[in-house]
Amino acid sequence: MSNFDTPKQPTFMQSMSLFQRQMINMSDSLQSFQPSALSRGNFYALFSQKILQCNQAVRFDGITGISGLKVSDQSYITIHSSGTYMISYGFTAAEGTTEGDFVGIKLNDNWITTSLHALPGDGIGVNSTFLFDLQEGQIIHMAVQSAHPITLQAGNANANICILQIVSRT
Repeated sequence: MSNFDTPKQPTFMQSMSLFQRQMINMSDSLQSFQPSALSRGNFYALFSQKILQCNQAVRFDGITGISGLKVSDQSYITIHSSGTYMISYGFTAAEGTTEGDFVGIKLNDNWITTSLHALPGDGIGVNSTFLFDLQEGQIIHMAVQSAHPITLQAGNANANICILQIVSRT
């Protein structure tokens, strides 16, 4: 090879052949990766209900996309997989709210303080989203703190809670 000769460059087809082999190897390693299923569920109330007692659990008549969670008595959600969860909820009382009333999420019948929101008045909804670490076997539910009965009107989702596990801890 003289000083003026250039080294042979691989042809386009040779380059693609090398690239294709790399892609096949990468896809093989991706196929062996099996992410663990994360728990999730969306619960909502479309029917009318009257919350008569202080701290009475809100009932849900609709459930979508549930996996890794168990619901009992249309209210209590049992966690089956420890981890960090994003919990988002909405609540709109049709009537009965008074000053000092609030809504939030309870964990094993104790308030999660970061979830609490004052009820601003009848027909005015509140929404909240927060992160919380939950352990297998713990039970959460939505509840209202009020000295008077609160009514949820039938129709649009008057109460909903969406639970999405974002980190699994096994």
